[in-house]
Amino acid sequence: MVSVSTSREHLRGCGRLAVATIVAAAVAVGAAQTESPTVYRAGTDLVVLQVAVTDAQRRFVSGLRLENFSVLEEGLPQRIELFETSDAPLDVMVLIDTSASMYARLEITKKAATDLVKTLRPGDRVGLILFNTTVALTRPLSEDRDSVIAAIRTATPIGSTAMYESIYLALHTLTRARHAQEGVRRQALVVLSDGMDNASHIPFEQALDAARTSDVTIFTIVPAEKATVPVPEELNWLDRTMRFEMRRLAEDTGGRAFVTTDPAELPGVYEQIGSELREQYWLAYVPATPQPGFRHVSVRVIDPRGLQARTRAGYTAGSRIASHASPRATTP
Repeated sequence: MVSVSTSREHLRGCGRLAVATIVAAAVAVGAAQTESPTVYRAGTDLVVLQVAVTDAQRRFVSGLRLENFSVLEEGLPQRIELFETSDAPLDVMVLIDTSASMYARLEITKKAATDLVKTLRPGDRVGLILFNTTVALTRPLSEDRDSVIAAIRTATPIGSTAMYESIYLALHTLTRARHAQEGVRRQALVVLSDGMDNASHIPFEQALDAARTSDVTIFTIVPAEKATVPVPEELNWLDRTMRFEMRRLAEDTGGRAFVTTDPAELPGVYEQIGSELREQYWLAYVPATPQPGFRHVSVRVIDPRGLQARTRAGYTAGSRIASHASPRATTP
């Protein structure tokens, strides 16, 4: 287990050092995961899109082909260079808040997360990050689902919430895994947290920037509680802010944000996420007119009609995370 300390006493005023420590931990773990050299296709920077397609009844649609899709960047059509169906293997990082406030709902959360891990297919990889006052890469990406499940079951609630740092570490872990792996792999991050971040030295904006410059789809889950007594306005504001940030992380990366008011709903949420991950498409293109800055992207299903495609809102051009060499895949 690689642990990244985030205590306020140790890192007060040292946000940059915290980021460096987190990235170093991700790099060290990534280097240990593989002995294969990084695969590059010189001069080719791809924009990767992971796409969920639903019908009018919000059911996921499988069986589509490259010619069913159209990709637009800043409103201009782009040529799809690479295409994979949901048969492409999946890397998923599961992030679970184990702060003290999770005491009453941690057991059902662990059961739901365990069920999600069990739905993964041969060739898929899963990793685990448990976070409270500290952020721990409890299990690196691997096909060893039993090890991840065992680690989930040992989680205990204690301390505060360093959510942004856990997301930052997860994104860098997945990005390094993508660079070190031949072939196409879809990637996702599933994070559950019930409270406002109060222990990270990475601000929300930095976590969001890392998310928007990665190729990872983020799903967020907020297990809220029904208010039985009046709540102070300050706490209401903090709760609304936290939900907005979780929704932004999900929607900007093409994922979904869930809020539950009953712990019994958590298994159903994880089941919905698992269903979507099993049906995602993977598209990639080289921008026809590369430009710096944030670039808006959209995907449409041109045939059959009536289907909706959901993917990330765009990407930051020229980013160290977003621009990477093409994986080896079959060009259509």
